Amino acid sequence: MNFVSVIIVNRDVSFLKRCLDSVYQQTYEKIEVILIDNASSDGSVEFVTMNYPATVVVRNSVNEGFCKGNNRGFALAKGEYIMLLNADVYLKPTYVSELVKAVESSNKIGSSCGKLLRMKLDGTFTNIIDSAGIQIGKNRNFLNLGSGEADRGQYDTRLYVFGVPATACLCRREMLDDIKIGGEYFDEAYFMYFEDADLSWRSQLFGWKCIYTPVAVGYHIGGSFPDELPHRASSRTMDYLLFRNRYLTMIKNDIVSNCLHDLFHLAMFEIKQLVNTLCLRPYRFRAISRLLRLLPYAISRRRLIQERRVVSAVDMRHWFS
Repeated sequence: MNFVSVIIVNRDVSFLKRCLDSVYQQTYEKIEVILIDNASSDGSVEFVTMNYPATVVVRNSVNEGFCKGNNRGFALAKGEYIMLLNADVYLKPTYVSELVKAVESSNKIGSSCGKLLRMKLDGTFTNIIDSAGIQIGKNRNFLNLGSGEADRGQYDTRLYVFGVPATACLCRREMLDDIKIGGEYFDEAYFMYFEDADLSWRSQLFGWKCIYTPVAVGYHIGGSFPDELPHRASSRTMDYLLFRNRYLTMIKNDIVSNCLHDLFHLAMFEIKQLVNTLCLRPYRFRAISRLLRLLPYAISRRRLIQERRVVSAVDMRHWFS
């Protein structure tokens, strides 16, 4: 049985008990838990140290962001598998074992995810799907498969997906080491948001597959109530980072011939983005300015990624739906 390292990047004590209880109640036996605390001031570290002494706790003096926090966790992890987990997630007891089974079904699979359903702030479970994997459109917008749909069994079949959400996913250590760029697993320039889409796209380019398995079930709060939760980014900050990071991800990973193939869809989406920015979200111009400053960095990363690409443009094209 391979060892699984669970990494939780934390800013809020509110959901830690529910999350950690579900991790320590997993049927999978060989698990270590690493909590990276991003400068919380609500007693998170003391709570975990007192109640979950087996947990490895790293306390950052400043909020280093989701990407750098997880990279710190990767460096400490001992497992052959690394599980990324948000603190506002509750896992059913077989979640980890089912993700491991899915990954081990083929040595070409680098990551796996389960069916995440939405959970209310009070911990009430719903049958509304939060994510069944990451999908990408021809306009290069990233979406969670099934998000907002009532679970009627429409995603009850195991299938390959474009990517896995960092909300609650499992990655092979071998895959992570293979796709690491510039010493980083997650690109720390992102801070947070779309870092999982970037990592998944890179893994696809390097020949690794991502798989979704419906028998692994968890519940997630975050996507439904972004402004109601303590320490969450405001809607404006979230939009700023999502807007900027989408372009970063495209610059680094997309293939020119595929962009030309989907030019109409891209153009229509960009026109909508421009109108939205001019009329409703002028703060996005700061994101554009920041993106331009990051452009040399992104191009240098692109060169490293594309030099190692083993998948053809045509093979990648079928993911753009």
